[in-house]
Amino acid sequence: MGAVDVSQGGMGPAAIECQVYRYLCAAPAATQTRAAVAACTERAASFGLTRAETLQLVNLRPSQPVEAHLIISDCEMRLPGDRVEQLLQAVEETLPAAPEVEGTEEEAAAVEGG
Repeated sequence: MGAVDVSQGGMGPAAIECQVYRYLCAAPAATQTRAAVAACTERAASFGLTRAETLQLVNLRPSQPVEAHLIISDCEMRLPGDRVEQLLQAVEETLPAAPEVEGTEEEAAAVEGG
């Protein structure tokens, strides 16, 4: 791996590592424990999700139906009626809330947009 030329707008490994760390600290997964993840995946198993969908469910911790629809393929067909709401309730009951992030909107945009 070659050196990164910072003068040309590139970022060194330390700066990238810092940005990744800040992003992860602000992500929903930052407050999760192994026990909480295990409980969530156990509850999610009854909804017939794929492994990838379950992983995204844990990582993103959706709280709104639209977020679940973005994660789950053919969500309307696979989770009819109030099944999406039941899934979101299971997520809320098993996974801790996302951390409260202090800072300015500008800092948040820098972390998200890189």
